[in-house]
Amino acid sequence: MAEHKNLESVIHLLRAHKCANEKIDAGTPIDLLEIESIRMADFVLSLEEEFSILVTDERFKRWTKVGDIADYIETYLEKYGTGELGEM
Repeated sequence: MAEHKNLESVIHLLRAHKCANEKIDAGTPIDLLEIESIRMADFVLSLEEEFSILVTDERFKRWTKVGDIADYIETYLEKYGTGELGEM
């Protein structure tokens, strides 16, 4: 997906979880975010709460760039809508 509708929200949540990387965009690799693993786990929980989605460990491990997170949120919401938790 090229639009990344939820990208700004994802970036805001990353920064709220003490991401040390100043420049974050859709192409930023996850492993360059310089975010501690415990904070990354909190970030994923925040995503689940903010967007009413489910993020499995397997799904999380497939994300390589920040844009992948925004794409997942959009795809999830298109498939399940809000308020329903389904596994993708």
